[in-house]
Amino acid sequence: MEIYPHVYMIRQMFVNLYLVVGEDGLMLIDTGLKGSRARILGAIQEAKSTPANLKSIVITHADGDHFGGLAEIQQDTHAVA
Repeated sequence: MEIYPHVYMIRQMFVNLYLVVGEDGLMLIDTGLKGSRARILGAIQEAKSTPANLKSIVITHADGDHFGGLAEIQQDTHAVA
């Protein structure tokens, strides 16, 4: 869901992730719980982009609900965390 121009919020249970569309590609803020892949890829598609355009991932802190999906998303996108 686009909450501001070029900023998408991805809701996953009790945590929100954010996808930011920039000139050089996409940035994901947090990856949610393990199994969040489909929601994240859906948001990338909603932003009219592709997984290959995800360039960076920022993890705000080391709770499992913020980094649990990191390995899955890096496999799909090769983004740097």
